[in-house]
Amino acid sequence: MKRMLICAAVLVSGCTHYVPVVTPALRCEPAANLLQGCERPGLMPDGSTYGDLLRQSQTDRQNLQRCALQHADLVQALAVCNEEIERHNQALTQINPKTGSGKSSSP
Repeated sequence: MKRMLICAAVLVSGCTHYVPVVTPALRCEPAANLLQGCERPGLMPDGSTYGDLLRQSQTDRQNLQRCALQHADLVQALAVCNEEIERHNQALTQINPKTGSGKSSSP
């Protein structure tokens, strides 16, 4: 009897298949190096010379330029990612109904 039930279960399960619903993508995860903060401007200690001020000013300017490039890269990466997610989600809205996703079907 037990063997018959197992055989029946195998036969019945072989007649149907399940097509899962592909869910939309939810988030863009930018690279960790793009999420790093910018360096703060340097502080000038008491007794600094004019030369120290010029060197610190140059360093601060380079850091600011690097930060601006990093920000531009982040904005571009997120824009591309969001466009791709939107394209993917639109494709899913067309594909899922055609495949009968989420429903069991018999051949």
